[in-house]
Amino acid sequence: MQALGSYNDWELVRAIGAGGFGEVHLWRHRITNQEVATKHLKFNNNLRSDEIGIIRNRWIQEYNWMQMLQTPYIVGAIELQDSGFLQYLQSYHHMRVLPVIVMEYCNGGDLRARLSDIKHLNGLHEKEIRDILLALRHAVAYLHDECNIEHRDIKPENIVIHRTDNQRIYKLTDFGYAREIPDATIAQSVVGTRHYVAPEVIEPGNYTKTVDYWSVGVLTFELMCGLRPFIPHREFKVILTQILEKPANCIAITQDVTNEDKFHFKDELFAENHCSPIFKAMIERWLKMALDGNYKTRGHQDGQLRFYTLLDCILSSKIITVFSLSSYEFYYFDARTFSNNSDFFNQLSVATGIAKEHTFFTLPTSHPKRSLCHIAAPIDFYVDEWSDTGNPDNPRAMLYVTDVAKGQCDYNAHRDKMNSSSTSRAIFEYLSIDRQKFDELPTWLLEQFERYVHYLLQNEQRYLEAYVRGLYEFIISVEDEEFRIEENIQRIHEKRLLLSGRIDQFAYTAKVWASLQKSQNHVEEAQALWEKCDIVKNQVITKIMRYHKSILQHCKALANEEILKKLPNEDIYQLKSFRQFVSSDATKSQRMYECIASVDRWALQMSNFPSSKLASIHNEIMGHCNMHVKIVSELIQTEQYLNKLEKELQCATEKMLSPLQDEEIVSEMGAMCIDGNSSLPASVSAPMSHNSMVDLSLLLNGHCQENGEEVTSLIERVNILTELMNALTPNNVQK
Repeated sequence: MQALGSYNDWELVRAIGAGGFGEVHLWRHRITNQEVATKHLKFNNNLRSDEIGIIRNRWIQEYNWMQMLQTPYIVGAIELQDSGFLQYLQSYHHMRVLPVIVMEYCNGGDLRARLSDIKHLNGLHEKEIRDILLALRHAVAYLHDECNIEHRDIKPENIVIHRTDNQRIYKLTDFGYAREIPDATIAQSVVGTRHYVAPEVIEPGNYTKTVDYWSVGVLTFELMCGLRPFIPHREFKVILTQILEKPANCIAITQDVTNEDKFHFKDELFAENHCSPIFKAMIERWLKMALDGNYKTRGHQDGQLRFYTLLDCILSSKIITVFSLSSYEFYYFDARTFSNNSDFFNQLSVATGIAKEHTFFTLPTSHPKRSLCHIAAPIDFYVDEWSDTGNPDNPRAMLYVTDVAKGQCDYNAHRDKMNSSSTSRAIFEYLSIDRQKFDELPTWLLEQFERYVHYLLQNEQRYLEAYVRGLYEFIISVEDEEFRIEENIQRIHEKRLLLSGRIDQFAYTAKVWASLQKSQNHVEEAQALWEKCDIVKNQVITKIMRYHKSILQHCKALANEEILKKLPNEDIYQLKSFRQFVSSDATKSQRMYECIASVDRWALQMSNFPSSKLASIHNEIMGHCNMHVKIVSELIQTEQYLNKLEKELQCATEKMLSPLQDEEIVSEMGAMCIDGNSSLPASVSAPMSHNSMVDLSLLLNGHCQENGEEVTSLIERVNILTELMNALTPNNVQK
């Protein structure tokens, strides 16, 4: 028979998949650009009659179910009106009495191809895992609850991806092994891919829809860690035996390195993954339920079905990623657990060990909230797009913190932590292997070593990117905060200028009063106040301005340091070259030596960090940050000091203008009046009395009211005071 080819306006693009008895092809309509996938039976003359019957039944079942599946999480059928094209496809069917399956095309391949990418040697990133689990959760629930169907073959190959608008949409497909859920549990034959099917299916007997829970659990483990949970390298008989013997809370089984007949039951995910500790811990609790060996209790807690509700709770979590520049460490917080910012900051202080009063918060410049003043609740720190840590363009943290009381980054603590981690301990065990026996290593053991090293390099690269990005953001933040206090500096400068003018007027008034009272006390008070105010100008404000300009200048220079721009992209741990080597056809010995060389490069970079340019930049910006903190403190103290001087001036003024005890002087003062030629306001063009003196006191201290509005302009006050002082001169006083 002639090979399948394009038909009229339908262009055969390529074959996109093949199974034991079926083939899938991609077609594109030349006019409408519509893309569809078609599935038809391959020609096979070696099939027995009983096999033909089984295939026919499965095909009809899959065709019928695909016509009724209407959910975005499952690949659905497409109804074509082109009867000629359908007849053409039918002619290439092995069983022409069976209909060709025409379905929507997903352009991103399947999940197996994605997991096979060397970049995902230690599993996928958390955001993608969440998206896949969300799709699977809804797909399985739809099949079970709406369609009364068990899929029975959930695996990476049967989850396809459609890319659109920089997003991935995941869909479940292939219902060749699906069946209708029976009313009563009955014995069934072994179906599905054995590494993903539940033990009760492999050990033929009774099973229910919980077989799909098990498959989703196995798949989830693989998504998290990059490999299946139960000794995937061993013969299937050994795997099944160990699964049947595992404790209820066991979610993984590993083989002993030295004894191939010894196995270890694990209740945790492997440490080498890219997920936050919070998400990892929640998934571990859920997996203990999903991978329950007893199909009757699988997916249940306390007799209640919790497979979906617990997963929903996990997927609704909003994990805030925080990176500390002082400890070179990531911290994670579930925003749902905090009722207000105060609770969050308290927990952050406990986790990081940074006192709240010493914490400098830095939001990435692209954060939608822009600044802390716009953070109304902890959830505002969370940025959903940034949870995709697999995207190199995203910031590695949603918030950076720095201990302003600590001068430098405590990188040694990070190095000690890495050296004592389970990954490093495992690597050190490999380093003790006799190099003459490298070629004799079991393949699974070598691949495990490569996964350890890959995680070590990738994780350290992630830390470096977070630190460099955070350091840059910290510099920008310090500069921005310094810019913000310019208004405060200007306000205090104006406040001092106004106070200085008022002191000058007080001094002038004191001289007039001195001529009447024959006392120099108020003149001396004025001189003391003037000297204090002048100190603020010459010693405080001048110094603040000098440091302020210096900080801005140095921050600008630091932000332009080339190392901050280049280092994250330089691959100093040579992760890319390691991946290329692992993907090559090198011998076992060569692969081992490459792993050892990679570990040595990692250790060298770790040891060089404390004396690196980055450490120098960190120390320098910390110095400027501390100077900024001191400037802020100095501004607060200066404003308080000026307020104190204002009170001293007011007290001195009121004291100077208080009622005099000398009756003669009182009489003389009471007889005073202002020359009618004066241009003063009517409110002060009257004989001087005790109340008038108090009014003058208030006027001198900036509290005069004119037409119901406070006179705040220094020029207005000086003009009024000048006129008043002119009126008080001897030429204008009448007895």
